[in-house]
Amino acid sequence: MTEDAKENRVLESHFFDCQCHSDEHVLRFMLDREHRELYTSIFLDPLHPWWKRLWLAARYVLGRKSSYGHWDCWLMQPDDARRLRALLDEYLGSAADEASPNGPR
Repeated sequence: MTEDAKENRVLESHFFDCQCHSDEHVLRFMLDREHRELYTSIFLDPLHPWWKRLWLAARYVLGRKSSYGHWDCWLMQPDDARRLRALLDEYLGSAADEASPNGPR
């Protein structure tokens, strides 16, 4: 895909907050209707000061890993379940349209 095409893409964003209401625990889905793609991103690990990142990088290069890994959790709020289901149904419906022998609608 060319740089111009990437810049002109329209992504519809949907945000889902964790039950803990932490700003760092937000799940984001981005729906690209034109290209029938669904992206997701989640931020769970807070940024560290430059010296801490350098230390972590050095440990990584030397094969040392955190005993906890870079994992955290995200808990869906019950009210968001229907919104997520509707988003996934829309995505799956557009993917099914693309795969149909008649092509997209």
